[in-house]
Amino acid sequence: MRLSTYEDDPGYKAWKALQPHLRCVAYLGGVRQKTVFMADTEEGTIVKAALEADGSIKVDRDKGEIVTETLMGTVTIEFEDPSKPEPV
Repeated sequence: MRLSTYEDDPGYKAWKALQPHLRCVAYLGGVRQKTVFMADTEEGTIVKAALEADGSIKVDRDKGEIVTETLMGTVTIEFEDPSKPEPV
């Protein structure tokens, strides 16, 4: 399964169909990931926002874009009720 928030990505249509009915949660190696833009269980790939040391999202100030990182491993996707708060 592939879900993506990128409009030009093959997983966008599936992600869009789930919104706002379900919250999609990606795990890498069993660890819940935050700030995920794309997750692919078959490829074992996650693209997410890179974080600063203080936990804030890293931004390339010259380009005005969020810096992303691609992580590889065992990827799973679960779905949650968006009306319930996310765990901290």
